This record gives sequence, structure tokens and C-alpha cells, in this order.
Amino acid sequence: MIYNLVRKDVLIVRKYIYFMIVFSFVAPPFLLWNMEPPKSMVNFYASMIFFLVLFVTVLFLSNSVSLVDEKYQKGCAYLCTTPYSRKQIVTSKYLFSYLVFIGYCLIYKLSNMVIPKYTADLSIELVAISFFGISLFRCILIPLEFKFGYEKAKYIITFLIIGTPFIVSMVSENFSFIKIDASYLMEIKNIIIVAGCVAVLLINILSILISCHIFESKDL
Repeated sequence: MIYNLVRKDVLIVRKYIYFMIVFSFVAPPFLLWNMEPPKSMVNFYASMIFFLVLFVTVLFLSNSVSLVDEKYQKGCAYLCTTPYSRKQIVTSKYLFSYLVFIGYCLIYKLSNMVIPKYTADLSIELVAISFFGISLFRCILIPLEFKFGYEKAKYIITFLIIGTPFIVSMVSENFSFIKIDASYLMEIKNIIIVAGCVAVLLINILSILISCHIFESKDL
């Protein structure tokens, strides 16, 4: 049942998908080639570019779906009269974002095989950290979209994105952080990855429950 809802979102953005496939393949190596970082920093820059292009891809395609849903609210009201439950409609929004994430990783892996010099190795750590970041972002944005609508949620999340560097800067200036031994972190790498996976799962469950509560209380 949820498969059809995700497929519906894919069909909504089908005219953008081919462009985003090319963009996801070409943009990471092109950006790294254009930056010309020192050899010691190539992998770091490539990893940052991986996440940046991923963020743009997920945000663009997800926002395109949200924009259509906002424009044709009667379609959403009609969808609620079908056998699909509101919980399934909500869950499909999360699954669509993660489907885009998986698709991007596969395309990037292909790009890495063709142009290894200007791409990062797709390690488990890089995928896990990127998934955590994207998941956290979508788990904040989706409930806001259900609560305030796409247009208002867009401004709220833009404010959060712009304000985050300033908040981090203020915190770093007023608090002294204890230096952590990097070698110790490497020793407990597997524990950190497992803890991150559990955190992502809990964040998604909580976000879905909040979105379901908001959407079920709406009068369409």
C-alpha cells in the first residue's frame, strides 16, 4: 500500500529525476576538481561535497513533492477518502526522502568507480553520518510542513539553517570543550555507529508519531 504512495511522489517529480541523476553524477567530481584541494585534504573535501550534493538533491526533490501537495490540497483530501490511512500517507513522505538518499548513494558509487580521483570512497562511516544528517533534517521539516504548510515551513527551516552557524559559534565561544582522544573514538567506532543507528530510528519514530498526530487532527 505504501509502495503506491511513494510511487505517486516519484511520478510527481519524474520530470526532474533525470536531471538530478546527471547532477548527482557530475556535480561531486566537478566541484572537487574545481576546488583543487591539497592532497592531504582531498578525502575530507570530497566527503563534504558528497553531503552537500546529497542535501541539495534530497531537499530539491522532497520540496518539489511538497510544493505540489500544497498547490493541490483537494488531491490530498481525496487521497484521505481512499483505503490509504493518514499514517501511511505520512510514512510515505519519509520513505520517499530515504529512497532519494539510496538512489544518490548508488549514483555516487558509480561516479566513484568512473572518476575515483575526484570522489571520496563511499565508506560505511560517511554513509551513516550523512544519513543521520539528512534524517534529522527531514524529521524536523516534515512535521513543520504538516503543521504550517510547505510555504511557512520553508521559511522556518531556512531560518534554522542560517541561524545554526551563529548558535554553534556562540556556544563554542562561551563554553570550553574537553578534548577527546581521537584514537579512543576509533576504538569505539562500531559502538558509535550502532548508537547512531538507534538514535536515527528513535528520531524517525518520534517524528512520524508527531506528524501523524498533526495530520490526523487536520480538517481537510
